[in-house]
Amino acid sequence: MSKSTYVIKEYGFFIKESQNVDAKMLQQEGNVVLPNDVFEYLESFILDNKNDFDIEHHDLMQIYHKKGIGKIIKAKNYVGTIQTPKGVTIEVLPKIYISSNENSYEKTKKIFLEMLKSMKDMPFKTFNMANLDTVNMELLDVFIVMFLDEISVLIKKGLKSFYIKEEGNLNYLRGKLLINKHISKNIISKDKFYLEYDEYSKNIPENKIIKSTLLKLKNITSKPSIQNRIQKYSFAFDKVDKSLNHEKDFSRCTNNRLMSDYKLALEWSKIFLQDKGFSSYRGGSKSYSLLFPMEKVFESYVANSIKKSNLFNGFEIIIQARKDETMYLFETPKRFKLKPDIIMKSSDKTIILDTKWKNLYDNSSKNYGISQSDMYQMYAYSKKYAASKIILVYPYNDEAKKILNYNQYEDLTFKSNDGVNIQIYFFDIENTKNSLYELYNLIEI
Repeated sequence: MSKSTYVIKEYGFFIKESQNVDAKMLQQEGNVVLPNDVFEYLESFILDNKNDFDIEHHDLMQIYHKKGIGKIIKAKNYVGTIQTPKGVTIEVLPKIYISSNENSYEKTKKIFLEMLKSMKDMPFKTFNMANLDTVNMELLDVFIVMFLDEISVLIKKGLKSFYIKEEGNLNYLRGKLLINKHISKNIISKDKFYLEYDEYSKNIPENKIIKSTLLKLKNITSKPSIQNRIQKYSFAFDKVDKSLNHEKDFSRCTNNRLMSDYKLALEWSKIFLQDKGFSSYRGGSKSYSLLFPMEKVFESYVANSIKKSNLFNGFEIIIQARKDETMYLFETPKRFKLKPDIIMKSSDKTIILDTKWKNLYDNSSKNYGISQSDMYQMYAYSKKYAASKIILVYPYNDEAKKILNYNQYEDLTFKSNDGVNIQIYFFDIENTKNSLYELYNLIEI
């Protein structure tokens, strides 16, 4: 990992190197000391983008003063990568429980990338982790390589060309004469004709977008091998103009079978050119960020793991219910939508699972940190969907381990006198297969 890369996990924090704090102690606890200029850049990044993160109750990062330390920047529920104009990279990884500290960074990054493959409408689904040198690559470069792999396939198959409408002054007649423009432009040049004509060309919106993406990524990555690949692939787009209006060109893209080879490459281009699905960011061409709300990543990963598992073949699995399946707290008028993350239906029961990317803690007198509003929500789910069981799914981590020890590994369940049964379950992302078996056993009880 480069010396210009600083890695932290969720809920850890950064401090300035000028602050008089024992750096070794901080790093042992998973916190990181940043050079002053990098810390100040990160602080301005957070403040500039503060109003652009639309996840309820969560900010990108939190800036505050910690007693005995001073100003800190605490990572919260967004994970991913931020690159400064000077090429320094900041990576925020999810706080995933890893059973062994050996290669913890590498394991966490691999698990995180696998989790991203579950995200809907994102181009991660087809990548093969075995082909990626994730040990020596920063997250941003991993994403760039995934995009370049798609471009490699396109170039091998041949870039698409179509007849596109062009107009201009030609020395010969071709197509349709645009009389008004011809008169205004050729008062002096009597030997020219201002025409509209069809040109068979690679200069189509799809290729323009990809060329613009390649140009942008060349300025972002500092890895020579990746820059060489970008340079090599750019030759294939030599006669293609770069996109001057990304939004307009995306709207003009053709969505049919003939262009299916372009689908993933264009999805990647949306990510890199428009920050689609990630944080919006204000900054220069040498700066970049790709940030993911872990609440959504966790929800998507758990839901898709369940849906793909043969263990649950006896259930109809509904992920994020459609409009016609959605319940409301009140029927007249229909207000306060109730939309569980996962509904599982069999011939004789309905089970609801709701994921929460939150840290609980070992304190039974304070309900382990379980939100009262979450419990109200689960109670409403139970009543409106006539569910026999509600399972609140939290990530397994060190805090969860303490809670399970406190309860001597018995089920953590809340029951009401009117039949509502809410069970807490900790999903171990490092051991997804085992977690799915445990979930199956919970559901079948």
